[in-house]
Amino acid sequence: SLDAITGRGFLTIDDADLLPMPLLTKISKTIGLTDKEMQTTSDLTAAFNSKGLELGIEQAYFTTQYQAIVIEPGGTIDLKNRSVDMYVTALQLRLVGDFVRKVPVIRLFARLKDKLTRLRIEGKWSDPAAKLIKKEPVKDAKDGALSFFTDVADAGGQLTEPIIKRTLGV
Repeated sequence: SLDAITGRGFLTIDDADLLPMPLLTKISKTIGLTDKEMQTTSDLTAAFNSKGLELGIEQAYFTTQYQAIVIEPGGTIDLKNRSVDMYVTALQLRLVGDFVRKVPVIRLFARLKDKLTRLRIEGKWSDPAAKLIKKEPVKDAKDGALSFFTDVADAGGQLTEPIIKRTLGV
């Protein structure tokens, strides 16, 4: 049976048309992207484990030229029930501008904090966004997440190979 299958995997997707996926569309709209900004290609990299049809997120990142999303470790995607249970921290890259290159890292979190959005995503991915996604305050952002956001902003929303190696440690 599929429930007996376990494993670990890595996935990297470069310049794909992922935004028609309902969950990514809902997240993008929740953080304020426009319909035009969602008509762009995306990059995704993820490390995950699987137990049958349930995927456990070890670490995952999603970017476009307009947004960067960190999917926090510990989230789950249940392919059988078509449901998700995860936290993400997202940033509209147009809100960042050039200040990420000019601000010392020590002060960067204070500058980024009001621009970051933390989302609790729980339920069936077919649920309306208002039911599926709840905004939460950003309490803390790990140094790794901050450097990810600044690296992606510098790279114009691209997940470059050096960024993937730093974030996933592969």
